[in-house]
Amino acid sequence: MRFEMLLAGVVALFALSDAQSCGRHVDDYFGNDAYIIGGADVKFADSIVSFQVFKSDEWWNDHEWKHVCGGTLLNSRWVLTAAHCVKEFRDWGTARVSFGSSSLSDSKWIKVRRAIEYPVADKTQKYQNDVALIELQKDIPFSDDLSPACLKGPSTNIIEYETCVTLGWGRIEEFSDLSDDLKVVHVNMINRQQCMRAFRNLNGVRITSNHICAGRLGERGRGICQGDLGGPLFCRTDDGIRLVGVATNGATCGSPQHPGIYVSVDSAFDWIRQTTGDSTIGNLTESSSYSTSGSHQNTGVPQ
Repeated sequence: MRFEMLLAGVVALFALSDAQSCGRHVDDYFGNDAYIIGGADVKFADSIVSFQVFKSDEWWNDHEWKHVCGGTLLNSRWVLTAAHCVKEFRDWGTARVSFGSSSLSDSKWIKVRRAIEYPVADKTQKYQNDVALIELQKDIPFSDDLSPACLKGPSTNIIEYETCVTLGWGRIEEFSDLSDDLKVVHVNMINRQQCMRAFRNLNGVRITSNHICAGRLGERGRGICQGDLGGPLFCRTDDGIRLVGVATNGATCGSPQHPGIYVSVDSAFDWIRQTTGDSTIGNLTESSSYSTSGSHQNTGVPQ
């Protein structure tokens, strides 16, 4: 009887660890350096999803699902994305989230129930407080290959001078079509004053304390573009690899003079927890504590 009780306790503990794990393979993205613009493919898509709408009123895109923005899984029911991705969309019967594969043509999907924009979004500034939550109609089934992201909390600090990564299905060149395959690029954190100077002559772009700027200044073709917005910025923190930002502005498409702009998840952390009703978001156990079969040792993306 004592052995049975001990065994039951071990099983329950493992189940708890499994349920609370997050970002199981996100660290693999840091070992490779492909470009979102002009780069190679990522072999899997942990925590990353595609927000899609069904288009039947465009003669050039008749009756097809169209990728609109990226997003990041917070738990099995909620996705974090950019508010401008869902702002004008109200017909949720023709919206879905694609997940489970780095290839959009080979992924699974779940219909969207609704989207909720961050309530203090500044209507006069396109990229201010640009955060929204997408609620799905049913739970996404997690597995060894798919887990929610580890969200950065307000008390967690990004490690200085460390490289971050961003991912997406956006354009691989400034005027190209969207990519069917997920791409990843390494980006550097840009201090706020330098970022403000970079965008001072662009109308409608105002860098605030809610923003994170990240890119590869001086290098062309290393950054986010149309179709990557709403997607994640992952950085190393003093609490492990965490989701720290949501892509909000990539209009300059890897310009050597302009970094990508992201909304800091710190600015919406409490709202995310309250809206989802999930107080475990931001407190999940990182991938290193979760034992997997080791099927993802390397994404296989060329250096």
